[in-house]
Amino acid sequence: MAFFGIGAGKFDLQLSHTEASPGGKIQGTVVMTINSDMEAKGVIIDFWGERKVQIKDEKGKLRNQTVVVYKQTKTLDEERLYQKEESKTYAFSFDVPPDIGGYETSTTSVVPGGQIYGEVIASGGGPLAWFVKVRLDMPFSFEVSKKQQIRIVAAPSGAPGPMQ
Repeated sequence: MAFFGIGAGKFDLQLSHTEASPGGKIQGTVVMTINSDMEAKGVIIDFWGERKVQIKDEKGKLRNQTVVVYKQTKTLDEERLYQKEESKTYAFSFDVPPDIGGYETSTTSVVPGGQIYGEVIASGGGPLAWFVKVRLDMPFSFEVSKKQQIRIVAAPSGAPGPMQ
């Protein structure tokens, strides 16, 4: 068995495009390779947007915090024993909300448990960054995961954008 998930396996995250437009799709495949037998709660994939904001805490100190402003999560595989030398390919797709441009100015977290503790100082915060991440959910272990940044771009008026 791998010690706390270290060396337990790997993911290859393959996106059909690294850009998407509001109302479009993010799609691709994940190839999972397991190096050691392990119990896991499943294979999970997330699509989210985050930004760095500056907050003033209750003592008046300025602190930097990352705020998740949008998130979708899907389960690709279930809780089970993942076996040594197992290799599996999963296809996935996320719909990009048509109103995703509204998240460009958001500084509040939409993820339960992701509240901001303090007053947001920077209006709008830093630039919004978008990611896709796949992970093998193993409690009390280091995460086997792969993360890739993507771009959400506006399509020119009347023209279809990337991945629409």
